[in-house]
Amino acid sequence: MLKLRFLIFGLILCPFLSFSQNDFFKGYMVKLNGDTLVGYILGKEIGSTLSQVQFKSNTGAAVQRFSVEDCIAFGLYDRDSYERHTVNVSQGEVNLGKLSTGIDTTSKRVTVFLRVLQNGKNLKLYTYVDDIRPRFYIKEENEKEPVELMFYSFYDVNNGSQIINNPKYQTQLLLLSRKYGVQIEEFKLERTLYNENDIVKVVSLINDYRKEKSKYRPFTFYVGGGVSSLAIKYDGEHALAKSTATSKNAVVPFVNVGMDIYINPVYARTFFRIDAEVGVLTSEHSIENKETTPVITENKHDFKQFSGTLSVSLLRNLYSSDKQKVYLGLGIAMRYADTKDNIKTFRYSSMYNESPGLDFKKISLQIPISAGVIFFKKLDASFTYVLPSTISDNYVAYGIKLNKLKLGINYRF
Repeated sequence: MLKLRFLIFGLILCPFLSFSQNDFFKGYMVKLNGDTLVGYILGKEIGSTLSQVQFKSNTGAAVQRFSVEDCIAFGLYDRDSYERHTVNVSQGEVNLGKLSTGIDTTSKRVTVFLRVLQNGKNLKLYTYVDDIRPRFYIKEENEKEPVELMFYSFYDVNNGSQIINNPKYQTQLLLLSRKYGVQIEEFKLERTLYNENDIVKVVSLINDYRKEKSKYRPFTFYVGGGVSSLAIKYDGEHALAKSTATSKNAVVPFVNVGMDIYINPVYARTFFRIDAEVGVLTSEHSIENKETTPVITENKHDFKQFSGTLSVSLLRNLYSSDKQKVYLGLGIAMRYADTKDNIKTFRYSSMYNESPGLDFKKISLQIPISAGVIFFKKLDASFTYVLPSTISDNYVAYGIKLNKLKLGINYRF
């Protein structure tokens, strides 16, 4: 069973570790000689800046790869654009576990692709991300190359447990704002963090730039419903855990609401799903074991539950087009259950006994694995399998596990 679970997790994770054909988007590439190629280019949601261009002349063509030696610019229409530049790249770490003792001002001079964040009337803003850290670059119109906005983090030489942050980029931005006659209060710059949102806001002020509202929504809401099949099983050393025991599955309709939050709305490939689900009816469960030799022996456990679930899943579109998307992923869920009519009966020959059944957890954790299809950006049909989870209290020798299969349909808005 353990190997099977690892296999399931491996199959789920594979799509997140590789690109599919549908990660190619319409775009262009400018070669060193100035020729422009129009076709499809591989995009990237997160992580390091692209170090090469993967280009296809059409959706069915073979992939061609171009490096900074072959290309001066490329872009994905309405998404991202990149330019080739030779720049100084700082080498100082900002990862807490890799900080230097004393400031590290070393840099490397390299030719790389910089992603364009803003092209304004005074400044052009870029970003470059590698295995060390994210960086931001500024280029003035009359300058030959972009200049890095500098941020240092290091341990104090005299006190090895104290971390010093040197936000030199704040001073750089202050001087640029004064150069172009833009008044920005110093206290606002002091609150500017070294991240894309904050840097873009300040550069937008210097450029007097009004960004148009993006057509790519960062999240989508939905409402829906469906039906769940709930199966229970005793596990461990118990009469109801024998192979001869039989159980009655409960089929329960449910309603749900939730939202999908995209990691990068521009590409909308990978997203978190937050879902709240509640059963419309009480589920009725029964498990029994009958033996006829040497005398009739019967063990039975009946109970009812009203349940609801709150889950968070990480999903990825394996196939994506304007009319249809196919996704797969897994998550973690918190199930709340209110148990009633919890009765255990025992019959031995003519003797009969009735007593309270096992105690149940109010809250239990589950791992859902989901697959689904989104039609015309509005209808979402999904199938979810929930790995077996223990719903009874923590008994040493035995317990009750719940299996769940779910079919649902949501309307997205």
